[in-house]
Amino acid sequence: FFIEKDFNADEGKKFFAHYEANDWKTSDGKSIRDWQALAVNWMDRTELFAEENTPNKKGASQNRDNLKTTKTKDYGQPL
Repeated sequence: FFIEKDFNADEGKKFFAHYEANDWKTSDGKSIRDWQALAVNWMDRTELFAEENTPNKKGASQNRDNLKTTKTKDYGQPL
């Protein structure tokens, strides 16, 4: 089914293993009536998670002093 929808077969294996381990029941304990709709939902969520988990390309700013500390330090000064 996952291959027919042009999706990764490994993700199909994860889907099957997940619901097989849960005896083909939803999180609230109800039996699954339409596994194909559930699989489509799984594929949609997988794509959303992939977008959310992309690393931030900007990273931390090295140009700004985020802690607002001075650049010159006097280590002889008591805390």
